[in-house]
Amino acid sequence: MILFRYVVRQFLATFFFTLLALCLLFVIIDLFERLDMFIDRGVAAVQLVKYYLVYLPFIAKLIIPIATLLASLFSVGRLSTNNEITAMRASGQSGARFLAPFVIMALMISVGQIYFNGWVVPAAVGIRLDMERKVLQEAAGGSLFNLYFRDQPTRNVVIEYYDKEARTARNVAIEEFGSVESPRLQWRIDAPTMRWDTVRTCWVADSAMRNLV
Repeated sequence: MILFRYVVRQFLATFFFTLLALCLLFVIIDLFERLDMFIDRGVAAVQLVKYYLVYLPFIAKLIIPIATLLASLFSVGRLSTNNEITAMRASGQSGARFLAPFVIMALMISVGQIYFNGWVVPAAVGIRLDMERKVLQEAAGGSLFNLYFRDQPTRNVVIEYYDKEARTARNVAIEEFGSVESPRLQWRIDAPTMRWDTVRTCWVADSAMRNLV
């Protein structure tokens, strides 16, 4: 049991350090790539910090598997460099018992990621996209990107780009489902452009294609 706790401590220390370092590196690179956009649109420092805080779960989702692998490799490497593995084998410890902490921790992390990726990450991504629409895109002059909404209980609308001033949209997809109780896709409309007709007071989709399912 002492060996198990010792190896787990080595693994967790390396895992959290690797996760933190890679997340910070990701944030710094992304910040430098978007810094001119943030400055041009007058994004406040508080909003910038909040934006990257809600961005972290998505980053962590991508990095956790890498951090798990690196933590295992670095932990075994450190134990080997300090001749601790040799001492464990000399004391009669089997290789399976030595690897058991790594297998157990990897399984626990995998189970934890099911909840993390299924509930925490989608909620954080929703907040981040809402901030991008309200803070970044609206400040740029009324253009919106990557809109996802439900205009009716059984109909979803996806718009890649929308110009509020011209009232035009680009790359539009409309999906109709059978019912709320049994949501099964009935048909889908794809249109490269869509515009608001002020005479007929309705939306007109140019070159639209309707696909039945």
